Amino acid sequence: MGSKRFLLFGFASIILLLIALIIVWHYTIRSSTERLQRIADDQLETALLTSMRDATLRRAISLARMNAIDDPFDRDEEFMKIRGMGTVFLEARDKLWARPMTKAEEQEWETARKTMNEGGQSQHRMLTLIQEDSMEEAKKVFIKEVVPIQDKFVDSISGILEMKRKEVEQEVAAAARHNEEAYRFTGLLGSVAMILFIFMVVVIRRTGSTETALLEQSERIRSLYEVSSMAGLKLNEQIDEMLNLGCRFLKADCGRVNKIEPEKNMSTILNIAGPDIFGQIPGMMHFLDESICSLTLEANALLAINDIKDPKIRGQHKSLRISRINSYIAAPISVYGKPYGTVNFSSLQKRAAPFVETDKDLVNLIGSWVSVAIERQLQQQELRLAKDSAESANKTKSAFLANMSHELRTPLNAIIGYSEMLSEEAHESGDRGAIGDLEKINLSGRHLLSLINDVLDLSKIEAGRMEFVFEDFSVEPIVNEVVATIRPSVYKNNNQLQISLDGNHHELHADKMRFKQVLYNLLSNANKFTKHGNIYVNVKHLRRDDRDCLSIEIKDTGIGMSTEQMNRVFEAFTQADPSISKEYGGTGLGLAISRRICKLMDGEISVDSVEGVGSSFTVVLPAAQARQNAAVA
Repeated sequence: MGSKRFLLFGFASIILLLIALIIVWHYTIRSSTERLQRIADDQLETALLTSMRDATLRRAISLARMNAIDDPFDRDEEFMKIRGMGTVFLEARDKLWARPMTKAEEQEWETARKTMNEGGQSQHRMLTLIQEDSMEEAKKVFIKEVVPIQDKFVDSISGILEMKRKEVEQEVAAAARHNEEAYRFTGLLGSVAMILFIFMVVVIRRTGSTETALLEQSERIRSLYEVSSMAGLKLNEQIDEMLNLGCRFLKADCGRVNKIEPEKNMSTILNIAGPDIFGQIPGMMHFLDESICSLTLEANALLAINDIKDPKIRGQHKSLRISRINSYIAAPISVYGKPYGTVNFSSLQKRAAPFVETDKDLVNLIGSWVSVAIERQLQQQELRLAKDSAESANKTKSAFLANMSHELRTPLNAIIGYSEMLSEEAHESGDRGAIGDLEKINLSGRHLLSLINDVLDLSKIEAGRMEFVFEDFSVEPIVNEVVATIRPSVYKNNNQLQISLDGNHHELHADKMRFKQVLYNLLSNANKFTKHGNIYVNVKHLRRDDRDCLSIEIKDTGIGMSTEQMNRVFEAFTQADPSISKEYGGTGLGLAISRRICKLMDGEISVDSVEGVGSSFTVVLPAAQARQNAAVA
C-alpha cells in the first residue's frame, strides 16, 4: 500500500508539475507573441514615419528643381514627381492616423499636424508662383517658408521616430527579462520533476515483480471474462474455451472437468481440452481411487503438485504412483452447495517453477465459474422440463374445457329449448304456477351457458387460440344493436339510456363479433349496478400515440367503486366486492375477458369510478382510418 501511495503521489506531482510547465510555457509564448506584435507594430509605424519624411524631402527637392528649370516639359515631369510624393505622403499619414496612439504620440502629432498644414500651404503657394513664372518670388518662398517649415516637420517626425525607438528598446528589454525568469522557473520545475521521476523509477523497480503479477492476473481475468461473454457459444463450448485458456496461462498439457460419484467410486470426464489430451475423450470414466481427483475431494480445497515423481510425494497415494502426469493443479467445484467434481490441469513434465498464488487464484476462479455454469445448465433443464409439463397441462386443460363445454352446452341448449317450449304451452294453457318455475329454469340455464362460454373464452385467450377476423365496420349499427338487446333490462331497472356520437364516420378496424361482446359486457354491467339512474354511451374520435382512434365510453350513475376495487376489477374470477356476487350475481369474468380482447385488438380499456356516484369504462380501439394511413405510409 505504501508503494502504491507513493506512486500515486509521484504521478500526481509530476502531472501537476507538467501542468505548471505548460502554463508557464503558454504564458511565456503568449507574452512574447504580444511583445513581438507590439514591436512589429512599432516597426511598421517607423517605416510609415520614414516614408512620410522621405516624401517631404523629395517634394522639397522637386520644388527646388522646378524653380531652377526653364524647360516647361521638365517642370511638368518634376510636378508629376511632386504629386507622386504627395500621394505617398498622404497614404502613409492615413495609415498612421488609423492606428491607435498613446497620449505622448497624440501630443507629438498635434504639433506635427500644424507644421504639416503650414508646409502644405507654403508648397502650394510656391507651385502657384512657379506656374505664373514668378521664379524670384517662388525662390523667396522656398527659402523663407518651405525650407524652415520642412525642417521643423522633419524634426517632429524625428521626435516621433525616437519615441518609437525607445518603446522598441523597452519591449525588447522586458521580453529578455521575462524570458530569463521563465527559463529559471522552468528549470526549477523540471529539476523537481526529474528528482520525482528518479524516485519513482526506484520504487517501480522494487515493485516490478508485483506489478507484473497483477498485470498478468488482470490479463487472465479479462480473457476469462471475454470467453464467458462470447455470444453464440453453448455451455460446453464455453467450458472448453475456459480450459484452453487455463492450459495456455498455466503452460499445462491438458485441462479437464471431472464429475465425481463417490458412492460409485467413479470419476467421469465431462470436458477436456489442451494440446495433449492423452487420448481421453468426454464421457470416459475412471475409478475414483485411481484418480488424483480423489485427493482434491478429500481436501475439499485447491491441490497443487509441482513434481509428482518426487519420491516424497509419489508414495502418498495410489493415484500418484500409477499416474503418467508429472504436475497437477485442481480446484473442487460444487453445485447447489454439494461437491460435484473438479476442474484440473496437468502436464507430462514437472514444472520449471512452482505454482504461484496467481496460478492458484486462476484455477479457483475457473472452478467457481464452472460451478455457476453447471448450476445454470441444470436450472435451464429444470425450467425446460417445467415448461414442457406446464404446456402439456395447459393443452390437457384446454382439451378438457373444450370437451366439457361441448358436453355441457349440448344438454343445456336442450334444457333451455324445452323450458321455452313448455313455457309457451303453459302460457297457452293458462298454467300460471308452471310459468314461473319454467322461467327460472330458462334463466338459470342461460346463466350457466353464459358462464361456460366465458370460461371457454378465457381458456382460448390464455392458450393463444382465440381467433380474430379484423375488418373495417361502422360503430353506430353495432351500438344500436347491442342497445336494443339490453334495453328491456334497462327498462326493468328503471334506467334511462342515452347514446351520443360526435359527428359521422365512426369506423373501427377490429373484430366485429368481439367488439360486440365487449360492448355487451360493459352495458350489462352498467345496467346491473344501476337502479333508477342513467346510462350513457359516448363515441368520439381522438389521437393517441400518433394514430387515430375511437373512444367508446360506457358511463353510469350506479353504485361506483373505491380505488382499491378499481385496482382489481379486471382480474379474472374477481369482483369489486365479494358481497356483490351475492346481491347482483356474476362470476367476475366479463371484464377480464373484455380487457384481454381489447389488448388483442391493439386497444385498451380503462375505468374511472367514484364510490356512490357511478363508474365510467372507456374502450379505445384503432380507427379504420388509422390503419389505412399506416398502410399508405
